[in-house]
Amino acid sequence: MKRMASYCKYVEPYGPGILPAAQIIYPCMLVSAVLCHKADIWLFSMDLRDIVMLTRDYCEDTNRGNIPTIFLHSVLPNLLENPEFQNRRNPGRTIFMLDDEDDIEEKISCAFCPSRVVACNPCLEYIKSVVLPWFGKFEWTYSSMKELIADYESGDLDSFDVKLALGKAINDILELVSEFFRSNEEAQAQIVPHRLQDEIGADIQKIQLQNEEMFGHLNEEEKYNICVADRGARNLGFFGQTCIYCR
Repeated sequence: MKRMASYCKYVEPYGPGILPAAQIIYPCMLVSAVLCHKADIWLFSMDLRDIVMLTRDYCEDTNRGNIPTIFLHSVLPNLLENPEFQNRRNPGRTIFMLDDEDDIEEKISCAFCPSRVVACNPCLEYIKSVVLPWFGKFEWTYSSMKELIADYESGDLDSFDVKLALGKAINDILELVSEFFRSNEEAQAQIVPHRLQDEIGADIQKIQLQNEEMFGHLNEEEKYNICVADRGARNLGFFGQTCIYCR
C-alpha cells in the first residue's frame, strides 16, 4: 500500500498520507488491465509512467513469468482549442488508430491551428512527433521542424496548407492499420465495442448541446432550481445523479 500510495497524486482536501478509495482502486484497475489481457507488448503515454513502474514492481514481487514489455511515448496535445473547457467524450480531441480517412480529415480540419502561432499549436506538434519521425520529411519539402516553424511564423506557410498536408500524412501512416482491420474478421470483431462506445458518447453530446440551447438563457439560480426539482429527468440531460449544469 505504501508503494502504491507513493505513485498516487496528492488530492485536496485529504492531505499527505490520506487517499480516497478511488485513488487506490484506479491504479489497481490499470495494472490488472495490463496483466489480465493476453498482450505481450503495450504502448503507454508518458503520463502513465507510474502505472508502468507499479506493474513492474508487482511482477517482480510475485515472480510472474510472462512480464509484458511496455513502451512509453510522449503525450500528444489535444487537437481542440481550450481543451479544459471541452467535453472529454468529444472524439475530435485526438486521432484514433481506427479512424477512417473521412474522420481524420474532419478532425484535422476542425483542429486548433492559429496562423503564425507556433507555441501550443497541436497541428505542429503532430508534425514534429508523428509525421517527421515517420517519413523523414513533411509535404512542402520540409525535413526539419526548424524550417517549417520559420515559414509558419513568417506567414509563408498557411494553417490551411498545414492541415491539408497533415491529414494526408496521418492517413498514409494509418493505411496499413486500416487494411489489416478490413481484411481480418477477428480484428473487425474488436472494433464493435469501440464503435458502440463512440456512438453512445456522440448521443450524449447531442443531448447536452440540445439542453444548452433550451436552457442556456437561464441564470445560475434558475438552473439550480431545475436540478433540485427533477434531478432524475433524463430529458433534461441528467445522467445518474449529475446534471449538465452541476458538473
